[in-house]
Amino acid sequence: QVAGVHPLTGMVHVAAFGAVGDGVTDDTAAIQAALDYAAGFPGSTVQLQPRTYKTTDTLLIHNVNLMGVGGVVFAWLYPDIRMGATITPFISDPDKAVMKTTRTDRGVTIANLTIDMNGMADGSVNDPYTRSQTKGIHLDGSWYNTVKQVVIHHVPSNATGILIDDGVPSLGNFWTRLDGVFVSTVSK
Repeated sequence: QVAGVHPLTGMVHVAAFGAVGDGVTDDTAAIQAALDYAAGFPGSTVQLQPRTYKTTDTLLIHNVNLMGVGGVVFAWLYPDIRMGATITPFISDPDKAVMKTTRTDRGVTIANLTIDMNGMADGSVNDPYTRSQTKGIHLDGSWYNTVKQVVIHHVPSNATGILIDDGVPSLGNFWTRLDGVFVSTVSK
């Protein structure tokens, strides 16, 4: 058993994998390690404490839930006040996403998070045929997903807050539920 992993509830805490959440330390590897570990227990939940987590690459979410502790219910009223768990990505590749699922994923829930995209590439490579643009959350051909109580701030021009696509023509992205999602843009 890994410290910070509750075997009965399926809760996996990112701090157990080294995430600091100080907004300065790159927490990408620690959060991804927690997500990868949790993927061995489909349906488990990776939990982010109410801190600010800096990431520098896409977080791949496979058949697990990613949830912040603490609320973001009123975060859209106060965009400069961090409430609950916040992810601040600094990703320079305009074809990346902050987090992504793939077509083999089912039943992923992303909840209670603020994503502040102020440090993302501007997504200026905006080609609808190759889907080449910066994305906050990319649900790529996965099914039965829920995104709830998520605030995505400072989405760069020519970027996408949430992209829901089929990944492979004719497969589709079915039964995706968005509940209490707020996306705000910024012009640079």
